[in-house]
Amino acid sequence: MDTNMLVPARATRQRGILVELHHDGTVVTAVDLSHHALPPSHPEVPLPVSSPTLLSAVFETIALADEHRFALRADTPVELRAVLRTQPRSGLRFTPVVLDHGRPEVAEWARQPRSVQPAHSDLAPFADDQALTAGATDLAEVLLHQFGLDILPT
Repeated sequence: MDTNMLVPARATRQRGILVELHHDGTVVTAVDLSHHALPPSHPEVPLPVSSPTLLSAVFETIALADEHRFALRADTPVELRAVLRTQPRSGLRFTPVVLDHGRPEVAEWARQPRSVQPAHSDLAPFADDQALTAGATDLAEVLLHQFGLDILPT
């Protein structure tokens, strides 16, 4: 993934993210969860998944979807789906990376699945901040549970 910033001077390589708005109202957020997941000095991991970046992406996407719905003055629920994808038939396993005392580390105790099932939720019309937080938490927890990570970081 690469930045979707239209002004090259504002583009950043901090985190690969692409946000698309489709003609049917669908909003797609694609995030490179492996980019800078581990420091360069760390041993090579084929497919690291930064859990802090995953959490941030889910929460930011929920906020974007809600703002988009608000701008359209839509009063219907929004279907949410979170998916982790890799190259088909690559044989690579997702390797979760967590923060340990503020430093990214591979979660050795966690599962390393070849595929992750999509997480589904709905965003109710006229959702308040608590409903938005609950929806984002539900999506993130479903994804993290598949790695054996049961607790969202605080």
